[in-house]
Amino acid sequence: MKSLLEAFPAWTTEPYIHWSTHASLYSAKTRAYMIKKGINFTETNPFAGVAGAKDRWKKVIESAMGYFGIPVLDLPDGTFISDTTAIIRYLEEQHPEPAMQPEDPVMRALAWLIFNYGTEGLFLNAQHFRWSFKESADFAAALIQEEYPDKNLAWAQQMFRKIYDGTTDNWPDHIPVVLNELGLDTQAIEKKAQENEDNYLAVIDENLKMGHASGHGGVPNAVFRGEPFWGQDRIDRLVWRMKQNGLTERQLPPTN
Repeated sequence: MKSLLEAFPAWTTEPYIHWSTHASLYSAKTRAYMIKKGINFTETNPFAGVAGAKDRWKKVIESAMGYFGIPVLDLPDGTFISDTTAIIRYLEEQHPEPAMQPEDPVMRALAWLIFNYGTEGLFLNAQHFRWSFKESADFAAALIQEEYPDKNLAWAQQMFRKIYDGTTDNWPDHIPVVLNELGLDTQAIEKKAQENEDNYLAVIDENLKMGHASGHGGVPNAVFRGEPFWGQDRIDRLVWRMKQNGLTERQLPPTN
């Protein structure tokens, strides 16, 4: 039987800390890479912090960068790296095996060109296919906590359109407007979020852990009986699989 280091040559005793959110496109990139590489890492989001260092993001990382940006990789020595390309290049240098790029220098250069094209050139395409279709909005709405079961789907659909249709400037200013249009009390929602901040952050962290455990770093990602369904093109197959196992659609109250 292989030892842990033989099976996972990139494994380290002390884990890296991956600052990210599960819905972040670029966080999914580094997360998927580290899972495939066999890197030992834990995951947290900038709003939850880490054990013993809850304020590290605000006081150290974001302060040093001068802006909010994820993902960020915290190193065991207390330094950190931002930007997905820099993170992956660092980890490849520190942990050559298993190699995630070709040995041949020409093929390696070609691989980096494709890598950079996917990172920069396909960003707008990714946002379009991720958010511009009703199926995507419906799927994302299903992830919202069911605090308002008769309104959450409509809120998510309207809000996602505001954020990603390319016609709205300063979209955060429109969140209260959309909530009010749906008959929701913005101040009451903000008050409840502040009072239950730790609970909500714990839910986010648990979702990150479940996504990591599924073996896939991308979103949207659903797991049914151990089988991952990643990407909006797999939603229909997920529904088919659930129906195959005897599940039926739940009837929700009509949205206003």
